[in-house]
Amino acid sequence: MREDPEKGLWLTANWHQVRDDWRADAPADGIPTACRSRRWRFMLASEAELGRARRVLLDGDEAFARVRGYLCDAAAICACYREHVGPPSKPLKSQIRDLQRALGRAEVPGVPDELARMLAEEKEEGADEGARKVKEDWGDVDEESW
Repeated sequence: MREDPEKGLWLTANWHQVRDDWRADAPADGIPTACRSRRWRFMLASEAELGRARRVLLDGDEAFARVRGYLCDAAAICACYREHVGPPSKPLKSQIRDLQRALGRAEVPGVPDELARMLAEEKEEGADEGARKVKEDWGDVDEESW
Protein backbone atom coordinates (compact mmCIF):
# COMPACT_ATOMS: atom_id res chain seq x y z
CA MET A 1 0.00 0.00 0.00
CA ARG A 2 1.25 3.44 -0.76
CA GLU A 3 0.49 6.64 1.05
CA ASP A 4 1.46 9.11 -1.68
CA PRO A 5 1.14 9.89 -4.53
CA GLU A 6 -0.94 6.83 -5.39
CA LYS A 7 -3.73 5.61 -3.17
CA GLY A 8 -5.12 2.12 -2.99
CA LEU A 9 -3.73 -1.40 -2.94
CA TRP A 10 -1.19 -2.25 -5.64
CA LEU A 11 0.57 -5.47 -6.59
CA THR A 12 4.11 -4.94 -7.86
CA ALA A 13 5.81 -7.82 -9.69
CA ASN A 14 9.52 -7.79 -10.51
CA TRP A 15 11.26 -10.56 -12.40
CA HIS A 16 14.87 -11.60 -12.82
CA GLN A 17 16.23 -12.77 -16.13
CA VAL A 18 19.04 -15.34 -16.21
CA ARG A 19 20.74 -15.75 -19.57
CA ASP A 20 22.03 -19.17 -20.63
CA ASP A 21 25.66 -17.97 -20.78
CA TRP A 22 25.35 -16.68 -17.18
CA ARG A 23 24.17 -20.13 -16.11
CA ALA A 24 27.21 -21.72 -17.75
CA ASP A 25 29.55 -19.42 -15.79
CA ALA A 26 27.87 -20.13 -12.43
CA PRO A 27 29.55 -22.56 -10.02
CA ALA A 28 27.87 -25.96 -9.72
CA ASP A 29 26.56 -25.21 -6.24
CA GLY A 30 25.98 -21.50 -6.81
CA ILE A 31 23.27 -19.23 -8.11
CA PRO A 32 23.74 -17.77 -11.59
CA THR A 33 23.88 -14.03 -12.13
CA ALA A 34 20.51 -12.47 -12.89
CA CYS A 35 19.41 -9.12 -14.21
CA ARG A 36 16.41 -7.52 -12.53
CA SER A 37 13.88 -6.35 -15.06
CA ARG A 38 11.20 -3.70 -14.93
CA ARG A 39 8.29 -4.31 -12.67
CA TRP A 40 4.67 -4.70 -13.56
CA ARG A 41 2.16 -2.87 -11.40
CA PHE A 42 -1.49 -3.73 -10.98
CA MET A 43 -4.11 -1.85 -8.98
CA LEU A 44 -5.97 -4.44 -6.94
CA ALA A 45 -8.29 -2.00 -5.17
CA SER A 46 -8.85 1.74 -5.46
CA GLU A 47 -8.83 3.97 -2.38
CA ALA A 48 -12.66 3.96 -2.33
CA GLU A 49 -12.85 0.16 -2.64
CA LEU A 50 -10.18 -0.30 0.02
CA GLY A 51 -12.14 1.94 2.38
CA ARG A 52 -14.90 -0.70 2.43
CA ALA A 53 -12.59 -3.72 2.77
CA ARG A 54 -12.52 -5.57 6.09
CA ARG A 55 -9.87 -8.12 5.10
CA VAL A 56 -7.58 -8.77 2.15
CA LEU A 57 -6.46 -12.36 1.62
CA LEU A 58 -3.39 -13.39 -0.39
CA ASP A 59 -3.24 -17.10 -1.25
CA GLY A 60 -5.72 -17.74 1.57
CA ASP A 61 -3.64 -15.94 4.20
CA GLU A 62 -4.67 -12.64 5.73
CA ALA A 63 -2.52 -9.89 4.18
CA PHE A 64 -4.45 -6.85 5.47
CA ALA A 65 -7.17 -6.57 8.10
CA ARG A 66 -9.17 -3.78 9.66
CA VAL A 67 -8.67 -3.09 13.38
CA ARG A 68 -10.85 -0.38 14.94
CA GLY A 69 -11.49 1.08 11.48
CA TYR A 70 -7.79 1.19 10.45
CA LEU A 71 -6.41 -1.07 7.72
CA CYS A 72 -3.33 -2.86 9.07
CA ASP A 73 -0.68 -4.96 7.33
CA ALA A 74 -1.53 -8.28 8.98
CA ALA A 75 1.35 -10.10 7.27
CA ALA A 76 3.92 -7.64 8.67
CA ILE A 77 2.36 -7.81 12.15
CA CYS A 78 2.38 -11.63 12.15
CA ALA A 79 5.98 -11.78 10.93
CA CYS A 80 7.09 -9.38 13.67
CA TYR A 81 5.04 -11.32 16.23
CA ARG A 82 6.75 -14.60 15.25
CA GLU A 83 10.15 -12.95 15.64
CA HIS A 84 9.56 -11.27 19.02
CA VAL A 85 6.80 -13.24 20.76
CA GLY A 86 6.08 -16.62 19.15
CA PRO A 87 3.57 -18.27 16.81
CA PRO A 88 0.57 -15.95 16.39
CA SER A 89 -2.57 -17.53 17.81
CA LYS A 90 -4.40 -14.43 19.04
CA PRO A 91 -6.61 -11.90 17.27
CA LEU A 92 -4.71 -9.12 15.49
CA LYS A 93 -5.53 -6.46 18.11
CA SER A 94 -4.08 -8.67 20.88
CA GLN A 95 -0.98 -9.34 18.75
CA ILE A 96 -0.46 -5.58 18.38
CA ARG A 97 -0.69 -5.05 22.15
CA ASP A 98 1.68 -7.96 22.84
CA LEU A 99 4.16 -6.52 20.35
CA GLN A 100 3.94 -3.08 21.95
CA ARG A 101 4.86 -4.67 25.26
CA ALA A 102 7.63 -6.84 23.72
CA LEU A 103 9.14 -3.98 21.70
CA GLY A 104 8.76 -1.45 24.51
CA ARG A 105 7.16 1.14 22.25
CA ALA A 106 3.78 2.00 20.75
CA GLU A 107 4.91 1.77 17.10
CA VAL A 108 4.52 -1.67 15.52
CA PRO A 109 5.38 -2.56 11.90
CA GLY A 110 2.26 -2.64 9.74
CA VAL A 111 0.10 -0.66 12.18
CA PRO A 112 -0.92 2.95 11.43
CA ASP A 113 0.69 5.26 14.02
CA GLU A 114 -2.65 6.70 15.15
CA LEU A 115 -4.08 3.23 15.91
CA ALA A 116 -0.87 2.18 17.69
CA ARG A 117 -1.03 5.25 19.95
CA MET A 118 -4.73 4.69 20.67
CA LEU A 119 -4.19 1.03 21.67
CA ALA A 120 -1.17 1.92 23.82
CA GLU A 121 -3.17 4.62 25.65
CA GLU A 122 -6.09 2.22 26.22
CA LYS A 123 -3.69 -0.35 27.66
CA GLU A 124 -2.19 2.24 30.05
CA GLU A 125 -5.65 3.42 31.14
CA GLY A 126 -6.75 -0.18 31.68
CA ALA A 127 -3.66 -0.92 33.78
CA ASP A 128 -4.24 2.19 35.93
CA GLU A 129 -7.91 1.33 36.36
CA GLY A 130 -7.08 -2.27 37.28
CA ALA A 131 -4.56 -1.13 39.92
CA ARG A 132 -7.12 1.32 41.33
CA LYS A 133 -9.78 -1.44 41.50
CA VAL A 134 -7.47 -3.80 43.40
CA LYS A 135 -6.59 -1.03 45.85
CA GLU A 136 -10.27 -0.23 46.41
CA ASP A 137 -11.23 -3.91 46.81
CA TRP A 138 -8.49 -4.62 49.35
CA GLY A 139 -8.47 -1.20 50.97
CA ASP A 140 -11.71 -1.79 52.90
CA VAL A 141 -10.55 -5.06 54.51
CA ASP A 142 -9.20 -4.72 58.05
CA GLU A 143 -6.71 -7.14 59.54
CA GLU A 144 -9.23 -8.75 61.88
CA SER A 145 -11.38 -9.88 58.95
CA TRP A 146 -8.53 -11.94 57.56
